[in-house]
Amino acid sequence: MQLGAESLPVPLLGHGNWPVWSIKIRAFLNFLDLWKAVEPQEGVNVSPLDEQKALSVLILHLEDSLVLIFGADPSCTAQKLWGKLEQCYARLNHEPWCRSIAQQKQGGKPGCLQQG
Repeated sequence: MQLGAESLPVPLLGHGNWPVWSIKIRAFLNFLDLWKAVEPQEGVNVSPLDEQKALSVLILHLEDSLVLIFGADPSCTAQKLWGKLEQCYARLNHEPWCRSIAQQKQGGKPGCLQQG
């Protein structure tokens, strides 16, 4: 039996599933050898293609309403996106700008630039 990426389902990040989602998406990105784009290590080069792949995997695993908020900035990197997601969800929505995400449907600043 051959193990492929399609046989490793990762749920979409939504409200309330950050703890499990963050573990699964990290494992998935590690499986794809793309975690290095999210947490670059000194001396490890990340190709532009790997950066784009990692960013794409993260965006494709967000609920639609979150894609509009976090995935709208074309200059965003996988590392920046992960940082914003972690800032918002790991701190249990204590950031002022995070509290409105559930209600926000469209508009606003792109996710990587959005601040409180």
